[in-house]
Amino acid sequence: SKIIMPPNLKDGRMYYVVADEIEFPANSTTEVIGQRAIFASKIKLPKSLKYICSDALSDRRIAKITIPATVVGIGSRALYGNQLTYITIPSSVEFIDSIAFANNKLTSVTFEANSKLKHIGYEAFGSNQLTNAGLGKLPSSLTFLDQDAFRYNSNLTQITLTSPTDIDGWTNGSTVDGKTVVYER
Repeated sequence: SKIIMPPNLKDGRMYYVVADEIEFPANSTTEVIGQRAIFASKIKLPKSLKYICSDALSDRRIAKITIPATVVGIGSRALYGNQLTYITIPSSVEFIDSIAFANNKLTSVTFEANSKLKHIGYEAFGSNQLTNAGLGKLPSSLTFLDQDAFRYNSNLTQITLTSPTDIDGWTNGSTVDGKTVVYER
């Protein structure tokens, strides 16, 4: 079954929807997808979205999702335990909380140019299948990176940072969680 959400939902924490596929219309004004608000394996997020709250879309068997360019924050376990193989983080995102994308099948994470990303939390991308080429360079806007942010990615051996100054705990040439730290400025 497919459900098209009403366009004027102001607070995504106020509903509980179960369907195979959920779509928000182009004129949607929804800014928040709340905790355990939506249960679907296919979802088209609204272009008005600002926050994907903790546990909003976890354990849904989602294989593909596009995060809108309006999203500012991605909460803890927001997309945990799905079947994502790649994700693009829009430049608008300022924080990715703990375990947000953990336990997927990610082989590729792309950060859009001119990123505003400042914070990546504990195991945010943990337990995936990332490689050095698949992760690429982290944005220069980053000011906090948890030392376990990429834990349990056995083929990831290097973290490439572009921050203008060293991030606390991530010294150039050091090893963090078994991964070599490299700065490219």
